[in-house]
Amino acid sequence: MRKLIIFFICLLLANNFTYSQAERVRVYLKQISLGKIDEARRALPDLLADYPDDPAVMMLHGAVLEDIHKSILIFERLVKKYPMNEFSNDAWWKIIQYYALKGDTTRARQELDNLRKNFPNSSYIVPANDLVKMATSLFKSGTKPVQTSKVTEEGSVAENNDKKTQPVKPADIEEDDEDEKVSYGLQVGVYSTMESAKAEVERFKKMRLRAEIITKKVDKNTMYAVIIGDYATREAAETAKNIVSPQCGCDPLIFVK
Repeated sequence: MRKLIIFFICLLLANNFTYSQAERVRVYLKQISLGKIDEARRALPDLLADYPDDPAVMMLHGAVLEDIHKSILIFERLVKKYPMNEFSNDAWWKIIQYYALKGDTTRARQELDNLRKNFPNSSYIVPANDLVKMATSLFKSGTKPVQTSKVTEEGSVAENNDKKTQPVKPADIEEDDEDEKVSYGLQVGVYSTMESAKAEVERFKKMRLRAEIITKKVDKNTMYAVIIGDYATREAAETAKNIVSPQCGCDPLIFVK
């Protein structure tokens, strides 16, 4: 009887620890969303040493890495090992964005199915479905994969390629005249419906990120691009990428307004 009581006490303490650990990570993730990544990076080595397989720590690890490809590997390990964990919901959304904007729409669709199966009420299902449909349409028409992306209106979504090359915009997306005064933003997503773009924007507003939705024509289709920030120079936009990238788990594309 005594051993049974001790067992339940240990189990209770373990559950309380897991809860407090998740809360601690949520605080760090919130800080990262506000561009305050240093504290999370300082805390991560100890967390990884003590709890390398904790789902919350895995989520934080992927969020602070600058290399999106390494981040995705961690998120994939997270959803495989803990498919029903709350952090897997966010991880799947990042995975879907990565493969959709990389041009691997088959894999993106598979991961979307996994998200639906494990989180049927997830707020990411609608924007994820829209993103996969948009990517399928674009790449069927011969458009080259842009960069990995996400979306918002005072929020964001981003894009990134496998190779670190200079971002190239689709030829059918028109820009302002170079003779006119220009400013720069960070493109974090392109959606086929305004509703999906606005939904993503609202999510990023909660992170206190400013963004706008810009209407574009892609292969004669109206698309809605989510742009973060308004920078006077390309250098300022490049600097801002270091802040926005960890928040969206992607490599934002510099956009000329």
